[in-house]
Amino acid sequence: QPDTLAYGAVMESLNRGQRWKQIITYYEDMKLRGVPPDSFVYTNIMKAFSKLGNPEKAIVAYDTMVASGISPSIYAYNAALLACEKSKRIDKAQQILQNVQQFNVKPSLYFYTTVMNLYSRTDQWEKAIDTFDEIKKSGMKADLKVYTALITAYGQGGKWRDAITVFQ
Repeated sequence: QPDTLAYGAVMESLNRGQRWKQIITYYEDMKLRGVPPDSFVYTNIMKAFSKLGNPEKAIVAYDTMVASGISPSIYAYNAALLACEKSKRIDKAQQILQNVQQFNVKPSLYFYTTVMNLYSRTDQWEKAIDTFDEIKKSGMKADLKVYTALITAYGQGGKWRDAITVFQ
């Protein structure tokens, strides 16, 4: 019988192959067999639900993982934040941000970019710019996606001159 690692490996393969419905099928099979999921499995589940257009189910998966006592990896946090961005759930995103800080998880550039995009999509562009400042303070080097998120934030705030400055 497959174990958690085997299920996680097949789910990751299916994610790479964009076979999101099959991931859900394997997850259901896993539950039927009594195989406990881990953070890696939940990350794949959250990605699948988000890609299938059901970010709310991804958020439920995150909540289930945390309620089960499983510590999320940065990848799980990223997947949960992406679901929050897609569903515009700023309340849940703020809870996730607090968890990341509380458990001293080092955010990735992807994490920060997702946060910036979420703030821009929910008309909180100033917080997106504050998040960019956090990236600089952390010593990480911003990439094109971060700068694009910053330009978007400035655009949301009507700060077109600042957007052009970042672009140049």
